[in-house]
Amino acid sequence: MAGKQWLNILSRALVKSEDVCKEDECSLHKEKLKLFCLDHQELVCLVCRDAGIHFGHRFRPLEEVVEYAKEKLQDNDCQKNCDEQAENIKIQRENFERKIKKDFEDLRRFLDVEEEARLAAVREEETKKNQTMKEKMAALGEQTAALSDVISSAEEMLMSSKVSFMKKFKNVMSIIQEPHKTSQLLPGGLLDEAKHVGNLKFKVWERM
Repeated sequence: MAGKQWLNILSRALVKSEDVCKEDECSLHKEKLKLFCLDHQELVCLVCRDAGIHFGHRFRPLEEVVEYAKEKLQDNDCQKNCDEQAENIKIQRENFERKIKKDFEDLRRFLDVEEEARLAAVREEETKKNQTMKEKMAALGEQTAALSDVISSAEEMLMSSKVSFMKKFKNVMSIIQEPHKTSQLLPGGLLDEAKHVGNLKFKVWERM
């Protein structure tokens, strides 16, 4: 029997059941109303069943019809619950999508800011290192000019008096070698690789 037909039976059976609570006897035969005529969709007694008006009709015990109707109601409740759960799942999915998109947008903004800050730090150190090198080169230029003067004086001294030159030889060599010492690259002259790119992903992850 189709579900829609059973729902119609349920509707009529419930209405008739209310009447039974008030009067459970057939109004025509004064017998107990124990059957439900599926064709007429009404409660009948045993005498009604055998009457000509119900000839060839289908009957079911009232208790059976009501029990089946209850099951159909429960099935409908289950369908309703499934529909509600499906709707809730859809709402959850939409909320999760919005949250995921927002979190990744925040992450992208954070990474953009972090990237620019680290690039700026590299450029700043480069500027400082270049400035230091320029200052050192300028100092070396001054030392070179002074060294030229010392060498010229030493040559003149050597030409005039070898004894005087040898007496001052140690001091002259010390002056000549001084620019060579200061021309060596200072420790930390290059950009700090460990600071800028060492464990970069881990450091950014910690800040996140």
